[in-house]
Amino acid sequence: MKKTANILWLGESGARDLSLVGGKATNLSLLAANHPVPPGFCLTTGAFGLWRGAGFPSGLRSELV
Repeated sequence: MKKTANILWLGESGARDLSLVGGKATNLSLLAANHPVPPGFCLTTGAFGLWRGAGFPSGLRSELV
């Protein structure tokens, strides 16, 4: 089973995948291709689902800091 990142930077190709990061992050990532957008990251929908069910996934806090 392939491990999926919990956090993606807006410039990464995965950050353009609507099912992986949601609409806002997808649109910001697409916008960043042609316009100045401040650096940023997004939580994946999988990480959000894990958090919603049981709190932060193990290792997510260390990825944020």
